[in-house]
Amino acid sequence: MSGVNIGLQIMNFKDFMINILGVNINYAVVIIGFIAFLILHLKQYKYIEKTLMALVGILSIAFMISAIVTSIANKDFWSELFNPEFPKEDILTLTALIGTTVVPYNLFLHAALAKQRWTNNTGISAMRVDTFSAVGIGILVSICIIITTSNISTYTQDILSIGLALEPVFGKASTYFVGIGFIAAGLTSAVTAPLAAAFVINKLFRLNYPSESVRFKRLSYLILLIGCIIAALDFNPVEVIRIAQVSNAIVLPVLVILIIWLAYKLKSKKYKFGKTGLSVGFLVLILSLSISISSLYKVLF
Repeated sequence: MSGVNIGLQIMNFKDFMINILGVNINYAVVIIGFIAFLILHLKQYKYIEKTLMALVGILSIAFMISAIVTSIANKDFWSELFNPEFPKEDILTLTALIGTTVVPYNLFLHAALAKQRWTNNTGISAMRVDTFSAVGIGILVSICIIITTSNISTYTQDILSIGLALEPVFGKASTYFVGIGFIAAGLTSAVTAPLAAAFVINKLFRLNYPSESVRFKRLSYLILLIGCIIAALDFNPVEVIRIAQVSNAIVLPVLVILIIWLAYKLKSKKYKFGKTGLSVGFLVLILSLSISISSLYKVLF
């Protein structure tokens, strides 16, 4: 939901803030939250999925084009492309980037939905193609966004300046274009995060609620309500998202361990981890542990 707040700020829609009993509340976020509630309640995910995919897809293509345009004009980019630096003071930003690329709750949601879509081993190949495609596109878009924003000389840390990233392609309209993209991304997360949390709580506490039941839906409503409250209050949405993504990366090693263990324990020899899979898994575990420990040290000390 904080993505919706960012989108509204980028488009300079400040009139959505109202003061109730001395507390500033963004009622536009409340409206978007109600839309997400209707989607969760009616289970009409397919009707809005195509619209959200189109909005985010357009934004993604725009960043890809803009990355090419801006990088060609910037000689420093090409000289530093293969000479990256990782300043210690930016460790939390690096951690947040990993946390937003490999989102833990999306792993749970993907597993739950994949189980419903593919009921036997014949669907594993299709599932892998689906996973690799989604992750690959997500990584590519993230890279393009980083390239684009790093090549803007007037870019600052102000959230309103993000629209400058697309000016080489879309001119002054880029502000509204980016804002709509953030709103679309925020609405998508407002649906997927509560769903994922509901699946986790349902299985973790062995509630065994059917996914179409009212009791299952109530679990997702609670998560959505918490997100709406945080996003609607007068908090810095960038910091809210940054804290959330850093938290994702910190808990990531736990999920890596679970994935390695589950893959190793598979009964099917065809799909279980072999020596190569285990080696790659442990390398990922060491990397995620290093980032997690460094982030915790940075936060605590």
